Amino acid sequence: MQAHWARYLCVLTSGLVENIVRHLYGAYVVKNSYSPAVVRYTKKQLDGVQNPRPARLVEIAAAFDAKWGRDLDAYLALEYRSEAINAIMTNRHAIAHGRSSNVTVGQVKLYLSKIVEVAEYIELQCQL
Repeated sequence: MQAHWARYLCVLTSGLVENIVRHLYGAYVVKNSYSPAVVRYTKKQLDGVQNPRPARLVEIAAAFDAKWGRDLDAYLALEYRSEAINAIMTNRHAIAHGRSSNVTVGQVKLYLSKIVEVAEYIELQCQL
């Protein structure tokens, strides 16, 4: 039963990473753009982000500000953050395609704590 819950939590956590990108950068655009068309366009582009790995997160941050991308890349490299995101995405992919995954509830809890750190960092970058 715990293995089942671990897989379920892993999939939910991967969705959280997608929602972090959409929500935080979307809020940044709403706050800083005077053009409804720019807001609509940017949000539409962010809606297309699926299963973002660390390199994709850096690419998105850099699209807003090159320094954000460099700083986020450096932040992700510290304290197992990049590895946590990669592990969640790798396990989610295996689970979604019916392959085995040995992810545990304890691992998902650790990965989630690192993802929350990344979300808080992006929120600071966006000054939200």
